[in-house]
Amino acid sequence: MPTPRLFRTLTSLTFVTLVLLPSVQDRAHADTQLRWKFKPGDETRYIIEQATKISVNLNGQSFVSTHNITWNTTWQVKDFTDRQATIVHRFTRGRLKLSSPQGSLEFDSNSDEAPTGPLANTFVKPLRSMINADFQMTIDTRGKIHDMVLPETVRTMLDSNPAAGQMLFSPDSLKKMFSFLVFPEAPIPTGHKWLENQKTSIPGGALHIGVTATYKGREAKDAATLERFDIKLQTSFQKGEDSKFDLKIKSQESSGFALFDNNKGQFVRSNVIQKLDMEVDYSGNVIAQQVETTADFRRQPPSP
Repeated sequence: MPTPRLFRTLTSLTFVTLVLLPSVQDRAHADTQLRWKFKPGDETRYIIEQATKISVNLNGQSFVSTHNITWNTTWQVKDFTDRQATIVHRFTRGRLKLSSPQGSLEFDSNSDEAPTGPLANTFVKPLRSMINADFQMTIDTRGKIHDMVLPETVRTMLDSNPAAGQMLFSPDSLKKMFSFLVFPEAPIPTGHKWLENQKTSIPGGALHIGVTATYKGREAKDAATLERFDIKLQTSFQKGEDSKFDLKIKSQESSGFALFDNNKGQFVRSNVIQKLDMEVDYSGNVIAQQVETTADFRRQPPSP
């Protein structure tokens, strides 16, 4: 069975994958100019669902872990000037269901019941610190984030729990959580493809993710005309200096799509699936690991 330290390392990689995946969701016949639109006071609700299955083989023994997390979120436009908007992002509810060799955990921020145990110590306090806290960011009409301010509850948690901060709330991973694929400056034709490279620090090194979006044109859905994009991910690992942790990605595949309402200037829906076949080397212990993650991000109807 993996040691607790090794499990935390594997878990941190998985959580970064969870955090990162929702970062591609918000990007996206004649040539089309793609732009976000902001109006002070506007509020949009989204649901983010992420499901991950991890299969591990260590010294001939096999282990399976599953992570399922659901976020209810709101995005409120605070102000808009000079093609940039200040957005207040709030997680209004979080639900986590985790099963692993180290135990199981179920958490619902709307429940008064408090989970206990080592997994609760790792996950619950950081997740609860995010609920109903205001993450403030500055974003331009192409979807590029220029600034982000963490809420006091999260800063306090990071000060009191450095391990959780390193595993789950590094500055890179927090910024990527709110990032969108930046739209091209100029109008684009159907079939246009562009690449954005992202880097996120994790214990032992850094993950490099290439996000390729291909504009597929317009489609009618739910009485609206939407812009459709195909999404592909390419992931690599850069080992840190003097790190005892190394990761080799033997094979990978991904598929996904995104839908953007260019009339309203809002993201509507995306779904991305990624499969990674890896070898993790931790101080000479080589572990075969397969990770399959599905991330779904969708806009909700306005509040009644």
